[in-house]
Amino acid sequence: DVLAAYVPPGQKPKAPTKKRSLVKEWKVEELLPSLDEVAKDRSFDRGKEVYEAAQCMQCHKFGNDGGSVGSELTAISSRFARKDILESIIDPSKVISEQYANTMIMTVSGKILDGRILEENAQRIVLQPNPLQPEKIEVKKSDIDKRAVSKVSPMPAKLMDNFTKDEILDLMAYLESGGRKDHPAFAALRRAADVTEKVAAELKENRLRIAVSNDLFGDPAPNMVKKLRVEYLEGDQPHTMTVDEGATLEIKGQKKIVIKRALYGVLP
Repeated sequence: DVLAAYVPPGQKPKAPTKKRSLVKEWKVEELLPSLDEVAKDRSFDRGKEVYEAAQCMQCHKFGNDGGSVGSELTAISSRFARKDILESIIDPSKVISEQYANTMIMTVSGKILDGRILEENAQRIVLQPNPLQPEKIEVKKSDIDKRAVSKVSPMPAKLMDNFTKDEILDLMAYLESGGRKDHPAFAALRRAADVTEKVAAELKENRLRIAVSNDLFGDPAPNMVKKLRVEYLEGDQPHTMTVDEGATLEIKGQKKIVIKRALYGVLP
């Protein structure tokens, strides 16, 4: 069947303002073992940053902001289990709500059209191929040979492939929080700052040496003793190093060093 075999090109999001490189072509099963980590030690700011970088707001309403062509996300954790939310992000075509599914139409001339039905009556159908563009296509009912619900989600696949595991978990915590910074998932880091980019910038010739102080990182917790915690890979091996404010952190790698996450502040 022609319609069953047809794969729509899908809608590609606009290029983000900050160019990101490929991290990994994520599979749901690779992230499932880490779902418990969504509940603690997460970064609100980074979760919000991922939400904005992935341009979720163009289609989804979250709080008072966002579009309406996709499902409402504000109270998503009260409607779906964490595993279901992860699957909808990584593999959006696995389960598609009929409310948001596209329709494929093959005309009598053999042309295939794919889009969301905006209007239908006895004489015609009006489709919107791209939910983010105003273009509409009108098709006469007499010109339709076949029609079927699309098996491909209008939500783009591979949206998370440019983000790290921790960024994806922070996004999920942000969604579960309903946009509330006082959510328990962020409690441990309310007096800490994500300084991953600053630490990564100090990595020179596979060596990292940092004098830990407010001069470099700012002061996320005035008059309190702070620490710097760095999570990194040396080759394929994960490591964590924590040093006190006023001390010097030094890492020398025999294999390639990659900074995964760095936090500065009052840490548990």
